[in-house]
Amino acid sequence: MQTATTLPQPQTIFADRLVAVAGAVFLFSLPFTSTIALRLTALAVALAAVAWSDLQQGGASAQTRPPARLVLPLLAWASVCVASWTWSIDPRYTASELKSEVLYPALAFFTFYAGARDAGHWRLWVGAVLASLFVLGVAAPVEQLLWGTFTAERLHADLGFYSTYLVLVFPFLLLLLLPATALTAWLGRLRPAVFCCGFLALVGSGALTANRILWPALAVTLAVFSVLSLPRLPVSAVQRRFLALTLSAVLLGLVLAFGAVASYKARTSYPQASGIHSSLTQDDRLKVWRLAVEKIRADPWLGSGFGRGIHRREMQATLGNPLLWHGHNLGINYLLELGVLGLGALTWLFAAVIREHVRLYRSAEPEARLLGIVGLSLCAGFLVKNMTDDFMVRHTGLLFWALSAMLISYGRRCRRQGG
Repeated sequence: MQTATTLPQPQTIFADRLVAVAGAVFLFSLPFTSTIALRLTALAVALAAVAWSDLQQGGASAQTRPPARLVLPLLAWASVCVASWTWSIDPRYTASELKSEVLYPALAFFTFYAGARDAGHWRLWVGAVLASLFVLGVAAPVEQLLWGTFTAERLHADLGFYSTYLVLVFPFLLLLLLPATALTAWLGRLRPAVFCCGFLALVGSGALTANRILWPALAVTLAVFSVLSLPRLPVSAVQRRFLALTLSAVLLGLVLAFGAVASYKARTSYPQASGIHSSLTQDDRLKVWRLAVEKIRADPWLGSGFGRGIHRREMQATLGNPLLWHGHNLGINYLLELGVLGLGALTWLFAAVIREHVRLYRSAEPEARLLGIVGLSLCAGFLVKNMTDDFMVRHTGLLFWALSAMLISYGRRCRRQGG
């Protein structure tokens, strides 16, 4: 039984609630167009509330601090990015990108790691993620029906960013298919309906982006989720078969959507192509990658300076297309920007995050194990999505780091509470 001295103080309770609400506003607003001021304000409020709560309790506890095995690679990655300013071919551009793509993601990671304090935070934050999916997923086809065209810049930020956002939220949707746990029980009997509506919104709006890599990324997310979850679920053989059939039906839906989108893309963007395979061989990214390889060879170890658009003008002029201004691949961009040193730092950071999710997956605590499965699915889908572009920037980068931190931190808490 808690004594009066160990009960949370009113200021601490208020601060924790402020963390939860501000974090929810941040997560909900991220994928919408023109919400930079709102999302950064929400992040600042959440960070301040975390610090206030810790101050009320006498300082940050071990539970709110990420372990050194996460902090060290994060600091190494950030240090390489910052150091590149000294050799950047465009120091002013690098300096501006450091704020958006290093400082803000680091703050988001530490805020959501320290802020994932209890089940209430988890429910509110996952609810915010699903709510934004419903709003944007329904808005896209409605816009198509009303105006005859879907303009992503109006509400959905951008076609590429929105399709990446769909990959990041998909694992949380898949979690609703599994038998109810404390992670999903708050939805009660609405879980199947929420999944069906969310999946239809995801597929319908995703198809309107005409983004081809979206579907392999979703399929890989589903495959990782299925392979990791099915063998270890404490369910009967009948329930396991039913779940396997359900997941297979979801995969079939993704395959059909990919076929339709790839066929549409081939007809509209590559009219001279004889089919889907032929259209892929005519993709402009092949030209981008060949040019990028030439530039990487010129400075393979340190690159040209942080910022995915560091070669913007030269690439646009050489390729004759204003849309082709960076490497269109996460790894290639890092080699262009930071060379082998930068790609090594990024690889170390990703490996550290993935290792934390693996630790959760290997936990004996069921909830921690499920959070590890969601985290590994999230990383797999995100990496595949970034094979043909680089969306570890702006709001999708912030979302990846916020969700990763939330999963790792809350998973560690679940594991400790489970003994």
